[in-house]
Amino acid sequence: MTTDPNAATSPEGPADVGAPTSSGVEVAPTEPASVAAGAPQVDTAWFPQETAMCGDTLEVRARLTAEGFDGAVDFQYKNARSGADVEGRSEVVGGALEVKQSWVARKFEGTWDDQPDVALTGALMNNAWTLVNEVDAAKPLRIVRPANGYSSSNLPGASRSTPQWTQDAVSKVWSKNGKNYGWKANYAIEFKDGVVSVIGKVKLVPVGALVITAAMKTKWKSQIEGYWNKVFSAHRKACGRGDACPCDFGCCLYEIKVVCKFVDTGEYTTVNVNAGACTGPWGSASWWYSDTWWESWSNNVPKSVRAHEFGHNIGLFDEYKGGATAASVDPNTYKEPTASIMCSGTSPMSWHFNTFLYVLGVMHKDKYKAVKRKRSP
Repeated sequence: MTTDPNAATSPEGPADVGAPTSSGVEVAPTEPASVAAGAPQVDTAWFPQETAMCGDTLEVRARLTAEGFDGAVDFQYKNARSGADVEGRSEVVGGALEVKQSWVARKFEGTWDDQPDVALTGALMNNAWTLVNEVDAAKPLRIVRPANGYSSSNLPGASRSTPQWTQDAVSKVWSKNGKNYGWKANYAIEFKDGVVSVIGKVKLVPVGALVITAAMKTKWKSQIEGYWNKVFSAHRKACGRGDACPCDFGCCLYEIKVVCKFVDTGEYTTVNVNAGACTGPWGSASWWYSDTWWESWSNNVPKSVRAHEFGHNIGLFDEYKGGATAASVDPNTYKEPTASIMCSGTSPMSWHFNTFLYVLGVMHKDKYKAVKRKRSP
Protein backbone atom coordinates (compact mmCIF):
# COMPACT_ATOMS: atom_id res chain seq x y z
CA MET A 1 0.00 0.00 0.00
CA THR A 2 1.08 3.64 -0.50
CA THR A 3 0.61 6.90 1.39
CA ASP A 4 -0.20 10.61 0.92
CA PRO A 5 -3.79 10.17 -0.41
CA ASN A 6 -4.11 13.83 -1.39
CA ALA A 7 -0.87 14.18 -3.35
CA ALA A 8 -1.10 15.88 -6.74
CA THR A 9 -1.15 13.79 -9.87
CA SER A 10 2.20 13.62 -11.64
CA PRO A 11 2.94 12.49 -15.21
CA GLU A 12 3.89 8.86 -15.59
CA GLY A 13 6.61 7.28 -17.68
CA PRO A 14 10.39 7.45 -17.79
CA ALA A 15 12.53 10.45 -18.56
CA ASP A 16 14.41 10.54 -21.84
CA VAL A 17 17.87 9.03 -21.78
CA GLY A 18 20.24 8.04 -24.55
CA ALA A 19 23.34 5.99 -25.26
CA PRO A 20 24.18 4.84 -28.79
CA THR A 21 25.26 1.29 -29.58
CA SER A 22 27.66 -0.15 -32.14
CA SER A 23 26.51 -0.60 -35.71
CA GLY A 24 27.76 -2.94 -38.40
CA VAL A 25 30.29 -1.92 -41.05
CA GLU A 26 29.66 -2.99 -44.63
CA VAL A 27 32.35 -5.43 -45.75
CA ALA A 28 31.02 -6.77 -49.06
CA PRO A 29 33.73 -7.37 -51.66
CA THR A 30 34.23 -4.44 -54.00
CA GLU A 31 35.94 -6.38 -56.77
CA PRO A 32 33.77 -8.46 -59.14
CA ALA A 33 34.28 -12.20 -59.34
CA SER A 34 36.70 -13.39 -61.99
CA VAL A 35 34.54 -15.04 -64.65
CA ALA A 36 36.20 -18.29 -65.74
CA ALA A 37 35.61 -20.25 -68.91
CA GLY A 38 35.75 -23.58 -67.07
CA ALA A 39 33.47 -25.09 -64.45
CA PRO A 40 32.28 -22.51 -61.91
CA GLN A 41 33.78 -22.45 -58.44
CA VAL A 42 32.91 -20.46 -55.34
CA ASP A 43 35.07 -17.34 -55.52
CA THR A 44 34.33 -15.60 -52.23
CA ALA A 45 31.98 -15.67 -49.24
CA TRP A 46 31.29 -12.84 -46.84
CA PHE A 47 29.21 -11.37 -44.05
CA PRO A 48 27.42 -8.09 -44.85
CA GLN A 49 29.19 -6.35 -41.96
CA GLU A 50 32.08 -6.77 -39.52
CA THR A 51 30.00 -6.54 -36.33
CA ALA A 52 26.45 -7.47 -35.42
CA MET A 53 24.23 -7.74 -32.37
CA CYS A 54 23.30 -11.23 -31.33
CA GLY A 55 19.91 -11.93 -32.88
CA ASP A 56 20.37 -9.65 -35.90
CA THR A 57 19.27 -11.23 -39.17
CA LEU A 58 22.09 -10.95 -41.71
CA GLU A 59 22.17 -11.56 -45.44
CA VAL A 60 25.27 -13.73 -45.88
CA ARG A 61 26.54 -14.18 -49.43
CA ALA A 62 28.77 -16.27 -51.65
CA ARG A 63 29.79 -15.50 -55.22
CA LEU A 64 30.79 -17.92 -57.97
CA THR A 65 33.31 -17.45 -60.74
CA ALA A 66 30.63 -18.02 -63.40
CA GLU A 67 26.94 -18.51 -63.86
CA GLY A 68 25.21 -21.75 -64.79
CA PHE A 69 26.19 -24.05 -61.91
CA ASP A 70 23.60 -26.65 -60.87
CA GLY A 71 24.29 -27.42 -57.23
CA ALA A 72 24.39 -25.68 -53.86
CA VAL A 73 26.55 -23.52 -51.64
CA ASP A 74 26.94 -24.95 -48.16
CA PHE A 75 27.36 -22.08 -45.70
CA GLN A 76 29.29 -23.20 -42.61
CA TYR A 77 29.44 -20.99 -39.51
CA LYS A 78 32.32 -21.70 -37.17
CA ASN A 79 33.38 -20.60 -33.73
CA ALA A 80 36.24 -18.32 -34.75
CA ARG A 81 37.85 -18.75 -31.33
CA SER A 82 37.98 -22.56 -31.33
CA GLY A 83 37.61 -23.33 -35.03
CA ALA A 84 34.72 -25.71 -34.37
CA ASP A 85 31.85 -26.01 -36.85
CA VAL A 86 28.66 -24.88 -35.14
CA GLU A 87 25.97 -24.29 -37.76
CA GLY A 88 25.56 -25.09 -41.42
CA ARG A 89 22.87 -24.77 -44.08
CA SER A 90 22.93 -24.97 -47.85
CA GLU A 91 21.34 -22.82 -50.54
CA VAL A 92 20.59 -23.93 -54.09
CA VAL A 93 22.67 -22.04 -56.66
CA GLY A 94 20.17 -22.40 -59.49
CA GLY A 95 22.63 -21.11 -62.07
CA ALA A 96 23.08 -17.73 -60.34
CA LEU A 97 26.36 -15.90 -59.96
CA GLU A 98 25.62 -14.91 -56.36
CA VAL A 99 23.93 -16.93 -53.61
CA LYS A 100 22.35 -15.38 -50.50
CA GLN A 101 21.43 -16.86 -47.14
CA SER A 102 19.52 -15.31 -44.25
CA TRP A 103 21.32 -16.11 -40.98
CA VAL A 104 20.53 -15.01 -37.42
CA ALA A 105 23.78 -13.88 -35.81
CA ARG A 106 24.66 -15.54 -32.55
CA LYS A 107 27.41 -15.80 -29.99
CA PHE A 108 29.00 -19.23 -29.59
CA GLU A 109 30.78 -18.70 -26.27
CA GLY A 110 30.82 -16.20 -23.44
CA THR A 111 34.13 -14.42 -24.06
CA TRP A 112 33.75 -10.69 -24.68
CA ASP A 113 36.72 -8.87 -26.18
CA ASP A 114 37.74 -7.39 -29.53
CA GLN A 115 38.43 -10.75 -31.17
CA PRO A 116 36.21 -12.22 -33.93
CA ASP A 117 33.49 -14.69 -32.94
CA VAL A 118 32.13 -16.26 -36.12
CA ALA A 119 34.08 -17.51 -39.12
CA LEU A 120 32.41 -18.40 -42.41
CA THR A 121 33.16 -20.98 -45.09
CA GLY A 122 31.32 -21.19 -48.39
CA ALA A 123 31.55 -24.69 -49.89
CA LEU A 124 30.34 -25.39 -53.43
CA MET A 125 28.66 -28.79 -53.73
CA ASN A 126 27.46 -30.53 -56.90
CA ASN A 127 24.22 -32.48 -57.19
CA ALA A 128 25.91 -35.62 -55.88
CA TRP A 129 26.85 -33.58 -52.82
CA THR A 130 30.52 -33.81 -53.73
CA LEU A 131 32.71 -30.88 -52.80
CA VAL A 132 33.80 -28.77 -55.77
CA ASN A 133 35.76 -26.21 -53.74
CA GLU A 134 35.44 -24.07 -50.62
CA VAL A 135 36.49 -20.59 -49.59
CA ASP A 136 36.87 -19.02 -46.17
CA ALA A 137 35.50 -15.53 -45.70
CA ALA A 138 38.31 -12.99 -45.51
CA LYS A 139 36.68 -11.13 -42.59
CA PRO A 140 35.01 -12.98 -39.71
CA LEU A 141 32.14 -11.52 -37.72
CA ARG A 142 32.38 -10.07 -34.22
CA ILE A 143 29.28 -10.19 -32.02
CA VAL A 144 28.87 -7.03 -29.95
CA ARG A 145 26.50 -5.93 -27.24
CA PRO A 146 25.62 -2.44 -25.99
CA ALA A 147 28.21 -0.52 -24.05
CA ASN A 148 27.88 -0.38 -20.29
CA GLY A 149 25.73 2.53 -19.22
CA TYR A 150 23.77 4.09 -16.37
CA SER A 151 20.57 6.13 -16.27
CA SER A 152 19.50 7.64 -12.97
CA SER A 153 16.31 9.38 -11.80
CA ASN A 154 13.89 7.95 -14.35
CA LEU A 155 10.53 9.01 -12.90
CA PRO A 156 9.39 12.59 -13.55
CA GLY A 157 9.09 14.37 -10.23
CA ALA A 158 10.56 11.29 -8.50
CA SER A 159 7.01 10.30 -7.53
CA ARG A 160 3.91 8.35 -8.47
CA SER A 161 0.28 9.41 -8.27
CA THR A 162 -2.94 7.62 -9.14
CA PRO A 163 -6.69 8.10 -8.44
CA GLN A 164 -8.37 6.58 -5.40
CA TRP A 165 -11.47 4.44 -5.84
CA THR A 166 -14.14 3.69 -3.23
CA GLN A 167 -16.64 0.83 -3.32
CA ASP A 168 -20.26 1.49 -2.42
CA ALA A 169 -21.30 -0.78 0.44
CA VAL A 170 -24.73 -1.57 -1.09
CA SER A 171 -24.28 -1.55 -4.87
CA LYS A 172 -20.66 -2.79 -4.69
CA VAL A 173 -19.84 -0.38 -7.52
CA TRP A 174 -16.42 1.29 -7.43
CA SER A 175 -16.11 4.99 -8.23
CA LYS A 176 -13.36 7.61 -7.99
CA ASN A 177 -13.56 9.64 -4.79
CA GLY A 178 -11.71 12.70 -6.06
CA LYS A 179 -8.52 12.00 -4.14
CA ASN A 180 -5.18 10.56 -5.21
CA TYR A 181 -2.75 8.11 -3.80
CA GLY A 182 0.71 9.65 -4.06
CA TRP A 183 4.14 8.48 -3.02
CA LYS A 184 7.82 9.11 -3.61
CA ALA A 185 9.42 6.70 -6.06
CA ASN A 186 12.40 6.50 -8.38
CA TYR A 187 14.94 4.09 -9.78
CA ALA A 188 18.17 3.89 -11.74
CA ILE A 189 18.88 1.57 -14.65
CA GLU A 190 22.37 0.15 -15.09
CA PHE A 191 23.54 -2.05 -17.94
CA LYS A 192 26.85 -3.70 -17.13
CA ASP A 193 28.47 -6.70 -18.80
CA GLY A 194 25.18 -8.11 -20.02
CA VAL A 195 23.21 -7.62 -16.80
CA VAL A 196 20.34 -5.14 -16.37
CA SER A 197 20.02 -3.74 -12.85
CA VAL A 198 16.96 -1.87 -11.59
CA ILE A 199 18.29 0.05 -8.59
CA GLY A 200 16.31 1.57 -5.74
CA LYS A 201 18.12 3.70 -3.17
CA VAL A 202 16.35 3.83 0.18
CA LYS A 203 17.23 5.75 3.32
CA LEU A 204 15.96 3.97 6.45
CA VAL A 205 14.96 6.20 9.37
CA PRO A 206 14.37 4.46 12.74
CA VAL A 207 11.28 5.48 14.68
CA GLY A 208 11.62 5.98 18.45
CA ALA A 209 14.30 3.94 20.14
CA LEU A 210 14.78 1.47 17.30
CA VAL A 211 18.37 0.94 16.18
CA ILE A 212 18.76 -0.28 12.60
CA THR A 213 21.87 -2.43 12.41
CA ALA A 214 23.95 -3.51 9.46
CA ALA A 215 22.67 -7.04 10.00
CA MET A 216 19.08 -5.81 9.66
CA LYS A 217 19.89 -4.09 6.39
CA THR A 218 21.60 -7.19 5.04
CA LYS A 219 18.63 -9.36 6.00
CA TRP A 220 16.04 -6.99 4.53
CA LYS A 221 18.01 -6.53 1.32
CA SER A 222 18.19 -10.31 0.93
CA GLN A 223 14.45 -10.64 1.57
CA ILE A 224 13.59 -8.03 -1.05
CA GLU A 225 15.94 -9.19 -3.77
CA GLY A 226 15.10 -12.84 -3.11
CA TYR A 227 11.54 -12.28 -4.31
CA TRP A 228 12.38 -10.13 -7.33
CA ASN A 229 15.42 -11.83 -8.85
CA LYS A 230 16.32 -14.93 -10.88
CA VAL A 231 12.91 -14.87 -12.57
CA PHE A 232 13.11 -12.79 -15.78
CA SER A 233 15.58 -11.81 -18.46
CA ALA A 234 15.46 -8.91 -20.89
CA HIS A 235 15.33 -10.16 -24.48
CA ARG A 236 15.92 -8.11 -27.59
CA LYS A 237 12.66 -7.86 -29.51
CA ALA A 238 14.73 -7.78 -32.69
CA CYS A 239 16.24 -11.20 -31.99
CA GLY A 240 15.46 -13.37 -34.98
CA ARG A 241 15.22 -16.50 -32.82
CA GLY A 242 12.22 -15.18 -30.88
CA ASP A 243 11.27 -16.33 -27.40
CA ALA A 244 12.79 -19.77 -28.02
CA CYS A 245 16.27 -18.24 -28.23
CA PRO A 246 18.72 -20.57 -26.44
CA CYS A 247 21.47 -18.00 -25.85
CA ASP A 248 23.13 -18.07 -22.45
CA PHE A 249 26.01 -15.59 -22.66
CA GLY A 250 24.37 -12.28 -21.90
CA CYS A 251 24.42 -11.51 -25.63
CA CYS A 252 20.76 -10.97 -26.55
CA LEU A 253 19.22 -12.22 -23.30
CA TYR A 254 20.24 -10.07 -20.35
CA GLU A 255 19.62 -11.07 -16.75
CA ILE A 256 17.40 -8.62 -14.86
CA LYS A 257 18.41 -7.82 -11.29
CA VAL A 258 16.40 -5.73 -8.87
CA VAL A 259 18.89 -4.12 -6.49
CA CYS A 260 17.95 -2.67 -3.11
CA LYS A 261 20.52 -0.21 -1.81
CA PHE A 262 20.14 1.14 1.72
CA VAL A 263 21.99 4.45 1.73
CA ASP A 264 22.63 7.35 4.09
CA THR A 265 22.79 9.97 1.32
CA GLY A 266 21.70 10.21 -2.28
CA GLU A 267 18.48 8.33 -1.56
CA TYR A 268 15.56 8.20 -3.97
CA THR A 269 13.08 7.45 -1.18
CA THR A 270 12.93 7.61 2.62
CA VAL A 271 11.30 4.92 4.76
CA ASN A 272 10.42 5.19 8.43
CA VAL A 273 10.95 1.90 10.24
CA ASN A 274 8.90 1.07 13.33
CA ALA A 275 10.01 -1.31 16.05
CA GLY A 276 8.24 -4.65 16.34
CA ALA A 277 5.48 -5.80 13.98
CA CYS A 278 2.37 -4.10 12.68
CA THR A 279 -0.99 -4.97 14.20
CA GLY A 280 -3.26 -3.60 11.50
CA PRO A 281 -5.82 -3.43 10.16
CA TRP A 282 -5.19 -2.54 6.51
CA GLY A 283 -5.25 1.24 6.04
CA SER A 284 -4.57 2.02 9.70
CA ALA A 285 -1.52 3.74 11.18
CA SER A 286 -0.22 0.31 12.20
CA TRP A 287 0.22 -1.02 8.66
CA TRP A 288 2.85 -1.27 5.94
CA TYR A 289 3.20 1.55 3.40
CA SER A 290 5.80 2.58 0.85
CA ASP A 291 7.31 4.98 3.39
CA THR A 292 6.42 3.09 6.59
CA TRP A 293 7.95 -0.32 7.30
CA TRP A 294 8.20 -2.46 10.39
CA GLU A 295 11.12 -4.20 12.00
CA SER A 296 9.46 -7.60 12.06
CA TRP A 297 7.02 -9.60 9.99
CA SER A 298 3.61 -10.45 11.44
CA ASN A 299 1.04 -13.10 10.54
CA ASN A 300 -1.51 -10.57 9.27
CA VAL A 301 0.68 -9.53 6.30
CA PRO A 302 2.25 -11.60 3.50
CA LYS A 303 5.87 -12.62 4.00
CA SER A 304 6.62 -10.74 0.79
CA VAL A 305 5.37 -7.44 2.24
CA ARG A 306 8.80 -5.76 2.38
CA ALA A 307 9.48 -6.70 -1.25
CA HIS A 308 5.99 -5.44 -2.17
CA GLU A 309 6.61 -2.05 -0.56
CA PHE A 310 10.02 -1.82 -2.19
CA GLY A 311 8.18 -2.33 -5.48
CA HIS A 312 6.33 0.91 -4.75
CA ASN A 313 9.66 2.60 -4.02
CA ILE A 314 10.84 1.81 -7.56
CA GLY A 315 7.59 3.04 -9.08
CA LEU A 316 5.24 0.05 -9.25
CA PHE A 317 1.52 0.20 -8.52
CA ASP A 318 -0.74 -1.99 -6.41
CA GLU A 319 -2.63 -4.70 -8.24
CA TYR A 320 -5.59 -5.19 -5.92
CA LYS A 321 -8.91 -3.36 -5.82
CA GLY A 322 -8.89 -0.40 -3.48
CA GLY A 323 -5.14 -0.06 -3.61
CA ALA A 324 -2.94 2.35 -5.51
CA THR A 325 -3.57 0.76 -8.89
CA ALA A 326 -2.45 2.28 -12.18
CA ALA A 327 -4.67 5.04 -13.55
CA SER A 328 -5.82 2.78 -16.40
CA VAL A 329 -7.31 0.21 -13.98
CA ASP A 330 -11.08 0.21 -13.43
CA PRO A 331 -11.77 -1.95 -10.35
CA ASN A 332 -15.28 -2.67 -11.62
CA THR A 333 -13.84 -4.81 -14.41
CA TYR A 334 -10.33 -5.50 -13.12
CA LYS A 335 -9.30 -9.11 -12.55
CA GLU A 336 -6.72 -9.18 -9.80
CA PRO A 337 -3.53 -11.13 -10.61
CA THR A 338 -3.50 -12.82 -7.21
CA ALA A 339 -0.14 -14.53 -7.77
CA SER A 340 1.54 -11.15 -8.32
CA ILE A 341 3.78 -9.72 -5.63
CA MET A 342 2.04 -6.37 -6.15
CA CYS A 343 -1.27 -8.06 -5.34
CA SER A 344 -1.55 -10.76 -2.65
CA GLY A 345 1.01 -13.17 -4.10
CA THR A 346 4.76 -13.55 -4.09
CA SER A 347 5.75 -13.58 -7.78
CA PRO A 348 7.07 -10.78 -9.99
CA MET A 349 5.29 -10.57 -13.33
CA SER A 350 6.67 -9.73 -16.76
CA TRP A 351 4.72 -6.46 -16.94
CA HIS A 352 6.45 -5.19 -13.80
CA PHE A 353 9.56 -4.67 -15.93
CA ASN A 354 7.96 -2.93 -18.92
CA THR A 355 8.85 0.62 -17.90
CA PHE A 356 12.36 -0.36 -16.83
CA LEU A 357 12.98 -2.08 -20.16
CA TYR A 358 11.59 0.91 -22.01
CA VAL A 359 14.31 3.02 -20.41
CA LEU A 360 16.91 0.39 -21.31
CA GLY A 361 15.65 0.44 -24.90
CA VAL A 362 16.01 4.22 -25.09
CA MET A 363 19.55 3.90 -23.73
CA HIS A 364 20.42 1.32 -26.38
CA LYS A 365 18.22 2.55 -29.22
CA ASP A 366 16.64 -0.90 -29.15
CA LYS A 367 13.55 -2.63 -27.76
CA TYR A 368 13.25 -5.32 -25.11
CA LYS A 369 10.69 -7.60 -23.50
CA ALA A 370 10.77 -9.56 -20.25
CA VAL A 371 10.92 -13.34 -20.72
CA LYS A 372 11.36 -16.19 -18.29
CA ARG A 373 14.97 -16.33 -17.17
CA LYS A 374 17.11 -18.89 -18.99
CA ARG A 375 20.53 -18.17 -17.58
CA SER A 376 21.94 -20.67 -15.10
CA PRO A 377 22.62 -19.41 -11.55
